[in-house]
Amino acid sequence: MKERIEEAVNESVARWRAGRGLGAGERVAVTVPKERAHGDFATTAALVLAKEAGVPARTLAQELVEDLGKRLAGVAQCELSLIHISE
Repeated sequence: MKERIEEAVNESVARWRAGRGLGAGERVAVTVPKERAHGDFATTAALVLAKEAGVPARTLAQELVEDLGKRLAGVAQCELSLIHISE
């Protein structure tokens, strides 16, 4: 499951980057949060990409969450510019 989510996150990031004329960039990681209340999986992709692109991380995270919602069932929330994904 983690591999499937990581692939979907990276596809969403690649799509976002391409839509803004940015290069391919590096793959982003998906991790398992230490606290279960923070979801089953998380990524800091929005924080990393926002800094590079010069856009607000929270806005970028919401855009990624919307795209992920089309790719994965169970995208639960966008909080503190992190994307939390629950199975």
